[in-house]
Parts: sequence; structure tokens; C-alpha cells
Amino acid sequence: MMGMGGISSHAGGADRLAGKVYLSDGSTAALGAQVLFLPAHRATPTLVAMSDAVGVLQPRGLWYTANGPDASTVIAFLPGSSGAVVQQVSSKSGQPLRLVLPKHNRVSGDLTIGGKAPDGRPGVLRVIATFQGKGYLERYLSVSTTADADGRFSLAGLTSGDYLVQASLDNIWTSAPVQLKVDASGASPVHLAIPSPGAPLQLHLVDTAGKAVPGGSIAVDRIGPMVALWPGLWTADGQGSIVIPTLEAGSHVVRVPGDPVPVRVNIPALPAEPVNLTVKIQPRQKQITEQIDPDNIYAP
Repeated sequence: MMGMGGISSHAGGADRLAGKVYLSDGSTAALGAQVLFLPAHRATPTLVAMSDAVGVLQPRGLWYTANGPDASTVIAFLPGSSGAVVQQVSSKSGQPLRLVLPKHNRVSGDLTIGGKAPDGRPGVLRVIATFQGKGYLERYLSVSTTADADGRFSLAGLTSGDYLVQASLDNIWTSAPVQLKVDASGASPVHLAIPSPGAPLQLHLVDTAGKAVPGGSIAVDRIGPMVALWPGLWTADGQGSIVIPTLEAGSHVVRVPGDPVPVRVNIPALPAEPVNLTVKIQPRQKQITEQIDPDNIYAP
């Protein structure tokens, strides 16, 4: 707590994270395991801990309240080695936690760019495996890594369950997502294919009379865990133009919000000239893309 006298802290519930973490044999202490304490109805941990050399939890951080909820969730994992164990706990039990991690789980894989191995090509090759079906816990069960110069990678510390795996080059060009099922015996190798970087796309937004639509917007379909790397909407300038510097080579779908009929465009691989595409927007589909006071909106 911060007050006139400076910063002070109180235990307030840190004892709820007392206990030990073991490897999968149930007897060997897990050094360096990460433990997260999530009170009910909260998606972020209010207390974290790390296990020491004998597996004992050492809480780190300040407890946010002395009167937290009774039912809580504890997640423990060993980064780069073991997946997670998820355990429901009660503050009224009075018993220290006993957390046993699952067996080591590692999946190998490789990726290509434009159908070929990267072979030292400049750029960061990022791979993410997003856990599926656990709601707000997915972020803590997901794993990410970077591929080597030859495109090979390893996803370590996976939890048994379903994943969606995707790769990116420089956080711009992405592969199609691949489903991965992990169980106690592991999983088959993963193969990811990032298309070649493609030519720029020049969009021209016009109305039914052929006049430019300044401020109009479009969306380019993106899928997979890395969808957030790209804007959800692209907004036209004062001339009704939108320039997308580069997409992956291949077929893409452009959509006008509110129009059920999409527009498909084919992007050639670099080096290539920009692709020009005219998209018609119905007058009633012109969008206001900024947050505006509803009382001040003028609708012709």
C-alpha cells in the first residue's frame, strides 16, 4: 500500500500459495517452476511464485486484497520443459499445495518460405502454438518460439490438449494455421508454409457513381493466432485510396463491412508491380471509423 509514510505491504493471502512443485515422478523437486494464482472471475494472476531448489514456492509480488474469493485457480509450469498443471484450490483448506508437473513434452517442426527452406534468409521467423478450449487460461498454456536459420524449430513445454500453430516472417507474412493435438506421448512434427512476400495492393474505393469514397474502409481476411498482427480495418485517405504495402503471394479476400459479397484478388510474389483494385461501396455502407459523439453525427 502507498501512503504518506511510503510503501508498505501485508501478507493478506500470500499463504494461499504455500507448497511445493514436483517433476512428473512426484518426488523430484522442480527448480524454477512458475506458479500463477488466479482468484475466481479474474483473468490475470494476482500473485506469482517461483519454486526454489527444493521445490518450495517463493511468492513474488504483492497480494491485492486480504479478502479474496474462496475458490481460485493455480497454474504451474516449467518454461521450456514441462507443460502446465491446473489445480482448483480453496483458501479454507489450510493445506499447502502439492503440484506435480506433467512429463516433458516437445514437438519439432520446420517451416518454408515460398515453398523453400529459409536458408539463412534475413528476418525473424516466429512460431506460436495457441492452446484451444480453455478460455482465459489459453494465454498461460500457449507456447512460442523462433525458428533457426534453416527453418527448423522446437515447441517445448506443451500441455496435453489441442493447439493452433502458426508462423510469421518479421511479424508480417504468416502461414496458414495448423491444428496440433498433443497427448502424453507427444505429437507428430509440424510443417508450416509461409507464402512468398507479395506485391503492394492499391485499393480505390468508389460509390455507385464512380466517385471516390474518402474515409471508407475495408477488411482483408486473416485467420489464425497471429490475426492481431494486421489491422482489422483499413481506412481510405481523402482520395478514397488504401495502400497495403505487401500481403503474402496468393489469393486474398477483401470485404466491405456490411456487404455480404466479398472481392477476391490475386497477389503475385515479389518482385512485381503493385496490384490495383477498384472496390464499389454502396452509399448506405459508408463507414464512420472514428469514435464520434452520436449526438453530433450527421446522416444525409
